[in-house]
Amino acid sequence: MASADSMCSLHAGTQGAKARSAVQTQLMSGEPPQIRVLREAVEDTVPASVASVAMFAALSKWGSRVPSTFLEVVDLVRGPLAEELAARLGVERARELVRALEQRLSLAEQPTGTVSRAPKAQFEDVPTTSMPKTTGPVRLRVVTGSPSLPTLIVSSVGPGRVELSDAPDLLLLDAVDPPEAWGADLERVAHEAGTVALFGAELASGAAIAKRLASANVGFVGFESEHGIAPLLDLIRSRAG
Repeated sequence: MASADSMCSLHAGTQGAKARSAVQTQLMSGEPPQIRVLREAVEDTVPASVASVAMFAALSKWGSRVPSTFLEVVDLVRGPLAEELAARLGVERARELVRALEQRLSLAEQPTGTVSRAPKAQFEDVPTTSMPKTTGPVRLRVVTGSPSLPTLIVSSVGPGRVELSDAPDLLLLDAVDPPEAWGADLERVAHEAGTVALFGAELASGAAIAKRLASANVGFVGFESEHGIAPLLDLIRSRAG
């Protein structure tokens, strides 16, 4: 007879697979075109690293799902995104960007019009890692207690750069909001992943999973939660082909 621990681990693995499947189904159904237009517009006007983290933070504040209509995206721009841009670029610059983003979204809503990409601002991204790039989107698996985290990552970075997969190039372990159980196959998945990232490495939950990985001779990149999600998003962007 299976032990209680093994049954719990099996249940957690099944629940995790169902959650990943639900998120993947949502993403495969098509990214809202307004979100794609917004993300591209933000990336055209601010450094890529700022664009991704601002989009992630704004989407996190907006609600439990990704906005999917013109009015919802305008609400996102005028509220959470404006706040995030102001915090990073200053109030006046944020106001300018919000006006430009609203104009871009309005043009995209015109049924017979086309939206030309605005010239990119003269910024250069500073590379954050020398890890090898993949060809095409980074295959990502997120082990977390937050069902919205994978969706937020894909929406802020872009489905052309990252896709969810059970055979990941990058395995992200979330110790800030950890799952009820990490799963019995964690070591195997970690060994097979190209890179393992541990978010919240400084926390007690992070130390516990780090010890488990070390016991299995699995190397990983640790990220402290106090630095926020930006370094992780930079890592994903740097790996995308």
